[in-house]
Amino acid sequence: MEPSEAAPRILLVGEEFAWLPEGAILAGRNVVHTTNKEDAAALLALESFDGLIAGLPEIDGNLSLLDIAWRTQPAPACGLRANAAKVAHLVLPHPIIPATQSIDVLDDLVRTMFATARWNADPAFVCLKAQVRKIPALSTLYTQITAVLQKEHSSLQDLADLIACEPAVSVRILQAVNSAAFVLRQPVTSIRDASNFLGVQRLHAIVLSTSLMSQCDVSRCRLFIPEIFEKRSLQIANWSARIAIGETRDRRLGELAFTAGLLHQFGALLLAANLPESYSEVLRLAASQNVSVASAERQTYGVTQAELAAFLLASWNIPFAIVNAVGFHAQPSSSEEDTFSPLTAVHLATAIDNQIATGVGDFDRAYLGRLHLLPRLDHWTRTLTEGA
Repeated sequence: MEPSEAAPRILLVGEEFAWLPEGAILAGRNVVHTTNKEDAAALLALESFDGLIAGLPEIDGNLSLLDIAWRTQPAPACGLRANAAKVAHLVLPHPIIPATQSIDVLDDLVRTMFATARWNADPAFVCLKAQVRKIPALSTLYTQITAVLQKEHSSLQDLADLIACEPAVSVRILQAVNSAAFVLRQPVTSIRDASNFLGVQRLHAIVLSTSLMSQCDVSRCRLFIPEIFEKRSLQIANWSARIAIGETRDRRLGELAFTAGLLHQFGALLLAANLPESYSEVLRLAASQNVSVASAERQTYGVTQAELAAFLLASWNIPFAIVNAVGFHAQPSSSEEDTFSPLTAVHLATAIDNQIATGVGDFDRAYLGRLHLLPRLDHWTRTLTEGA
């Protein structure tokens, strides 16, 4: 029997997915659920699926099922539902899907799974990823703040007290909040005041960005200037938030856009630390040809730093909206996004920034046209460049 030409579908295997309602949709795909390996294998042999999550109790059964998927389906996106600690000793080519009974959380995880599968299907990305061996870890402070935020009665004061115990991070936060990226009437001199000004989500984002920067030694990449990197990251973060809130009036979306904007060039840190000579040549090429750094990265590596950054953020279970915005901001048409999101805001902010720097905006007009945003380009270019 030939595979069916039905709408895109994802196969979920295991009893623990039984909570999903009939007719559930994840990442725009219809969900098909079965509880055992035999039924799943039969479906894979006869029908077409975009992806599969194996959630059987036995790890060997899951790995066998994932192998069947790869032999019967055209490049499926696969995930393994398992306890990360129990499979830590295994080298797995598939992401680990944490347990959840929230359809919104599972949708987020599945979208991340499909994005990372797309990047891993690109030989240029796989080649570049293999060269990056010095990888930072999430700092203890960041994970502590994440834990505090998950508590029902957490406060800004709780966060400020945690951060105040880390002098180096405190200094970087005060430098950031007093920079030109934020227009303040008077200097902020305490972490408590910085916390009140920034708010929970932006403070959380700056702690993450600061901890990642502190772990990447970029001193051997002669054309990489950390001060310029930090300044531009904060500018793009603020611009992204302004665009998001201005277009949607959604403050939560604005906070996600701020975080994505702040992290959008994290991959450049990785490349400057791991491939200092090569990445210095990328920066030289961008300057000599008067093109965006993303264009120079594609010429050199066949892929950009953005995909690299997003892939690592995904491995830390950073929310998909941020992963998506970081990974696709240079080419949003390559994403599956079809509504205004943090990706849209970061793309506009970075393209406008590049237009200021080089005279070439690198706008993805096909993507912006789908979202009916082309008439807004002049408005946002004028609005953002007035203070640039």
